[in-house]
Amino acid sequence: MKSRNAFALVPLALVLCGCALLPQRGVKAAVLDLRSPVSAVPLTGEWNATVGGRIASASAPLRSLLPAPKAEAPESWSLTTLLRDGEGYSLLVPFPAEISGVYLDSRPVWERPAGGSAPAAPLVLDLPSESSGVLRVEVPSGGRSPGGPTLAATPFLLGSPRAVEDYRGLVSLLAGIKVGSFGGALLVALLFALISRRGRGFLSLGIYLAATLAYFLVRDASVLGWLPLESSVLDRIYSAAWSLQVAGFAVLGLALCDRDLPSAVRPVLILPPLLLAAAALVPAPVLRPVHAASLVWAGLSYAVLILWYAYRSLRGDRRSIPVLLGGVLLAGAYGVRLAVPDSLLLARFLEPAGAGVFTVLASLTVIRKVGDAFEEAENLSAYVDSVSTSVKRFIPAEFMDYLQKTDVTDLKLGDHVEKEMTIFFSDIRGFTQLSESLTEEQTFAFINSYLARMVPVIKERGGFVDKYVGDAIMALFPDAGGADQALRAALEMQSRVVEYNRHRASVGYRAIEMGIGIHTGTLMLGVVGVQDRMENTVISDAVNLSSRLQAIAKAFNIGVVVSEQSFKSLEDPTLFKYRFIGKVRVKGKAAPVSCFEIFGDTQDEAFDDRKIKASTYFEQGMLRYYQKDFLAGFHYFQKALEFLPQDGASRFYMEVCWRKKD
Repeated sequence: MKSRNAFALVPLALVLCGCALLPQRGVKAAVLDLRSPVSAVPLTGEWNATVGGRIASASAPLRSLLPAPKAEAPESWSLTTLLRDGEGYSLLVPFPAEISGVYLDSRPVWERPAGGSAPAAPLVLDLPSESSGVLRVEVPSGGRSPGGPTLAATPFLLGSPRAVEDYRGLVSLLAGIKVGSFGGALLVALLFALISRRGRGFLSLGIYLAATLAYFLVRDASVLGWLPLESSVLDRIYSAAWSLQVAGFAVLGLALCDRDLPSAVRPVLILPPLLLAAAALVPAPVLRPVHAASLVWAGLSYAVLILWYAYRSLRGDRRSIPVLLGGVLLAGAYGVRLAVPDSLLLARFLEPAGAGVFTVLASLTVIRKVGDAFEEAENLSAYVDSVSTSVKRFIPAEFMDYLQKTDVTDLKLGDHVEKEMTIFFSDIRGFTQLSESLTEEQTFAFINSYLARMVPVIKERGGFVDKYVGDAIMALFPDAGGADQALRAALEMQSRVVEYNRHRASVGYRAIEMGIGIHTGTLMLGVVGVQDRMENTVISDAVNLSSRLQAIAKAFNIGVVVSEQSFKSLEDPTLFKYRFIGKVRVKGKAAPVSCFEIFGDTQDEAFDDRKIKASTYFEQGMLRYYQKDFLAGFHYFQKALEFLPQDGASRFYMEVCWRKKD
């Protein structure tokens, strides 16, 4: 709260500083200055100069940039000139409402109508060609003294008719150039601010351009008659526009600082000129100290930002160099403006030129900053894509599709969907004993080598891996044709195990065996865990049954076991070689589940022939087993083992029949 109260005193301190610029009591505000091609001699009361057909106007020290007070009593200002014989002259009066009459050699050139009002638009008076050149301007009580020019324009312009016309035409041309250049730049800046993802720099540039354009237009309005207002009103608008321009410069300068400038400095640079702009519009006799304070604050703002960019440039920030150069040129142009007040065309040209150069250099900096921002955004986007790609290696894309999520960041705890799918579960037999003979590095190398051969088969058949559990693979296949695809993938993987074992044998490693369980059923895919540790998973009895079938394949020493549901889901079961291996009770299910072994060609004709003969005896044994003719079943299973001694299913049922035969 104390800092806010202290900050509120800043505008007041500026006003007090500005009062030091005001003329002291008893000193005339200014005198009329006409310049000749050769010389101009300043006087304290009356000006004498040779015009020679050129434009001449009022000039004054720094205080002429402040509005002059109204005359306390009628004033008479005279100018003695040496005119060329036979040549006419014109006098431009921007604010005819401020005077009561203009006289040349005591003859009236223009007088305010009795009981009437003077025109609000600028007035051009043609002076008689035959004259000794003594020009007198009468100012009524309460009028504005021509010795103190208004903020927005000079009080008078004197020269040949062509020169006055050319002057106004040139001012109009410069005004058009300002509107075209600064207005066009403003529209472009606002457009880029809208379409740019980081349009802060362009928006700040637009604020500066808008304030600068308003300032220049107000300056030219009195000469061109665009704003038919009293000089006092125009002065207030001019002062407010000047303060807003200073604020716009601060906004743009801070936007280009990349927030390196201390945060406490930011409101100090922006808010005071805004407060001074508001104070300038207040209809109270405070305009002179307010505008003086605005001049002081402009100098301080320019100095702070220029010094800051000089410091950044010395620290190696190359982007600060254009802004520093533009700020120096802009401050230099405004400095010359103070030395050459609102009188000459040079003064009207310097400020726009300085502002234009600064705008170009600042625009280049903004464009470069935005370009750097886009480059950073592209790099960040590439990084995010790489992270997203990495995360998707842990979370299957199909899982995201089923949950209708486009990115992993969209996943939420509890997201789930119910689907009918075929669950595939594979496992290496005796992996624990195998890993005990390997080092940790060898174990990981073996698992990755094994998975590199198996997983592509699953993807080629339209499935996707849900998770790895050590050497075990849990995969899912869509409901449409999922059973066929899962079964074909299982048979292909068994063939690849045979090839893999040949490779392992060539380098002295022992062969491996793999069992696979397949079941089709309804399951729930979803996200479980806690907020800071979530995981995609599948929840269903079907998963448990698939794992149980894989265990049966291990126990019976066979390759692929499928459930009755998967078997019935096959488009044409006769395309596969199979045998019924019994019914399995699953925890939570009252009815047992029928199981089938599916086997394919091993490229060993003798083994395949023995497998078929053993399967024939095995089927007869299963028939006797379920008929409870255990003795007959025992002989059939025993016969099957004669053809295929490693058949774990035949051995299991033979032992059961032997126990139950009595």
